[in-house]
Amino acid sequence: MRFVCSGIAAALSLRLRSLRVWAVLLLLPLLICTTHLLLPPEEAAAPVQVGVCLPKRGGEAFWELLQERGGAVMTFLPATEEEIQRNVASGNWDCGMVLPRDFQDRVEALEKDGLITLRISSASVAYPLVRECASACLAQLMSPRIAGEYLLESGILPDETALEDSFRLEALGEGERINITLSTPDGSGLEPLALGRESTDTILRWILSAALLVWMLLSAADLGRWSRTGAASRLLPLRGTTAVLLSRIGADALLALAAGCLSQLLLGGGGWGCLAAAGYVLLWMSAAVLFARWEPVWQALPVCMPFLVVVSLLLSSALVDLAWFAPSLAGVGSVLPVSLYLRGCEGDFLAVTALLSAAPACLGASIALDAAMEKQHNKL
Repeated sequence: MRFVCSGIAAALSLRLRSLRVWAVLLLLPLLICTTHLLLPPEEAAAPVQVGVCLPKRGGEAFWELLQERGGAVMTFLPATEEEIQRNVASGNWDCGMVLPRDFQDRVEALEKDGLITLRISSASVAYPLVRECASACLAQLMSPRIAGEYLLESGILPDETALEDSFRLEALGEGERINITLSTPDGSGLEPLALGRESTDTILRWILSAALLVWMLLSAADLGRWSRTGAASRLLPLRGTTAVLLSRIGADALLALAAGCLSQLLLGGGGWGCLAAAGYVLLWMSAAVLFARWEPVWQALPVCMPFLVVVSLLLSSALVDLAWFAPSLAGVGSVLPVSLYLRGCEGDFLAVTALLSAAPACLGASIALDAAMEKQHNKL
């Protein structure tokens, strides 16, 4: 163990003197941080802002209904007609609604034509959404009166006195309505900004995993080439193949681990993200020790690397859940290191445990190969 630690410390000291190593070490967290900061926060203002000019009397109920429908996609702001004109023309607001002075009287008289004036700019694309929202609010306001008119015209009730005495017509409350909730196929609530950020964070975590995978596989190829040098051939029989290879690649693993943990902290992954990154890097470090033992394997790594990255993207469900299309492939993809890493970043204890347990298993297999080779050598 002292030999391994000394070798890692020496290699790490040598690498930290190189400006190229520092550039690679800081480039990945810098790219992750920049991309993450460019995304809007969850509490950011809604992308569609609409100014509403209310009359001095009436329109309070309509305004309350608009506020209920505002949220992550659309927000309504009280304003005067001049403010609407100025902000819509300058592009600060997507559009504006102007209510007439006799709005309440016209609502009670069921006059729908020309009831709301919509001010838009030439670049407005969201005004159909605003128009449908205003129409829904008007329908909710007028629905009791429309129902009463139907009862009178159809002869169900003889006159308005009977209507007032026998029926209480009003819009249904929130708990009495039939609410339709939108969700994704995995059951997540359809909040556009939150889902967009979650999907982007998943893609960024996968990009981080792909960068760490390429880093460790290139290190494995370099380790395999070094193991065929004269210095390695003299050192391997004395200290053991696993210990020597581990002392050489340990520095690269520590640098990759530092970059991965820093990127996870910038992504807001916290402790789970760092644990997942640690398990992921240690797993590929241990696998690199095994790969470097066989020349055909480490020679093929640079050629197979693009294929491995594409396979990890497709089978990890970072872009789309394969369980919707091919359940058998989804089962295979769920046990891949990149899938365990992505689930571990979300707080999956079993995934993190599997990653942290895989590294000792690979090193144990390499040590077992050392013992078998030594036993065979003693027989000879």
